[in-house]
Amino acid sequence: MGLEDRRIPITNLLNLSVSFNRTSAFPIDARSFFSSLADAKAAASTAKEVGSDESVYYYGMPITVFSEGVASMYIIQGDGSLRLCGTSVLPDGKSLEFKTDGETLQMKNFGKEYYAFHDKDTIIEGEDWVYPTDMPVISDEIEDGTYCHAHNGSIMSWCVLENRIWVLAPRDGHPTPWYELTEGWKAGLEPKVTSNEGGEFVIAWYEPSSTTIEGLSSIVEGLSGEVSALSERVASVEQKTLTPDNSTIFKTNTNVIYVNEIETSKVKGLNDTLSWKDYM
Repeated sequence: MGLEDRRIPITNLLNLSVSFNRTSAFPIDARSFFSSLADAKAAASTAKEVGSDESVYYYGMPITVFSEGVASMYIIQGDGSLRLCGTSVLPDGKSLEFKTDGETLQMKNFGKEYYAFHDKDTIIEGEDWVYPTDMPVISDEIEDGTYCHAHNGSIMSWCVLENRIWVLAPRDGHPTPWYELTEGWKAGLEPKVTSNEGGEFVIAWYEPSSTTIEGLSSIVEGLSGEVSALSERVASVEQKTLTPDNSTIFKTNTNVIYVNEIETSKVKGLNDTLSWKDYM
């Protein structure tokens, strides 16, 4: 039943070509003004369809909340909630949403799922294969995970090499890199804009590819972290050097030998040997 059908069948005494002229600072609709958001929410929760005699508040009714020196305009929604209007940024349900307080904006929670990156598949070209009797010869050059297109009865089917055996593939082979919506979460994901089934653009999480700027940046960042860790390990290694000791310096005709922490008996024997050589 529309609004026209809900009108009260009496003559409207205010159906005149005149405007209201206020005589005091008082709202024309006393029930549309609130001094707290909590009171406004409580009133909006009782709203009914236009024309109902079960409530004095109706869906689509504009109300004003004036609290702590700030005035805000709200519209009562069909579920009895309030929607803030005016200069505030409203959530679109695709990238932004309200927190539970109904006022504070936050990034939309996309849940624990993301688009996983998959590199292109290795595909054996040709359409003369027949599954399962006449398939590409399995050699050392053909690795597991290789795809090919083969006749399976009267239709063409994708086949994949698994455990050195050609089997019907659960998915199509991809000649180019591709993304797959995956449940779960991992570090290093990037937010990107994508199109959903309805053709609307939404934000989603993507796993970066090594062939993109984001992917290269992630790789460089990871390598930088590894280099830093190795540098710290190298710096922590003690540098041990032999400190010359006058008591253990031995001279030959051409060289000076520095010996550190050598047994006295061995030093004496070496000294005797060198002395005898010099004498000769």
